Amino acid sequence: MQQGFVSAESRGNRRYWKLRFRREGRQQVRYVGGEELARRVQHELDQLQHATQARRQLKQVTQQANRYLRAVKQTTELEVQRQGYRFHGLALRKPRGTDSHKV
Repeated sequence: MQQGFVSAESRGNRRYWKLRFRREGRQQVRYVGGEELARRVQHELDQLQHATQARRQLKQVTQQANRYLRAVKQTTELEVQRQGYRFHGLALRKPRGTDSHKV
């Protein structure tokens, strides 16, 4: 399950917990019961959702890093060219024909 949550509802003086999630675009609701059982269901749900949340966070951090690398590359490109190098992806390379050690 990639989405869903446990919600509490009150009826009179009692609280009930329900598991809510979507299947094929429609919300599904399952009665969980008391607080202890709801806590265990929430723990299991957290375990199931952990991998999806970690992937989402990794994707976000990767995008931020790529934006930062792009910005650094743009700001340093002129100086890199002045020094006789060029970017090959993110690596710096000396263009062919400028190497004095050619045989």
